[in-house]
Amino acid sequence: MACPTMTFEGVDRDVWDCLRGAARSRIGIDLPDRPSGTASEHGATVDWVWSEGDGTLELTVRQKPDFIDCATIDESFRQAVRSCGGR
Repeated sequence: MACPTMTFEGVDRDVWDCLRGAARSRIGIDLPDRPSGTASEHGATVDWVWSEGDGTLELTVRQKPDFIDCATIDESFRQAVRSCGGR
């Protein structure tokens, strides 16, 4: 089951690098340093599109475990982006 696409602003190079580091240290996902892609881990699949020029990041959870709802996922991502300096 997919969740609605989440859009974040203020995602410059520093925020993007912080988010990549957090993904690696918190859940073991090594996100490549590229503007778009797909990552899968622990039964979840996430697509991302990062526009460094616009400072935006779009995340779409295409698949998730049944025991986690989209609202919880949304809040987790929003908290991670805020902790790295984005909004």
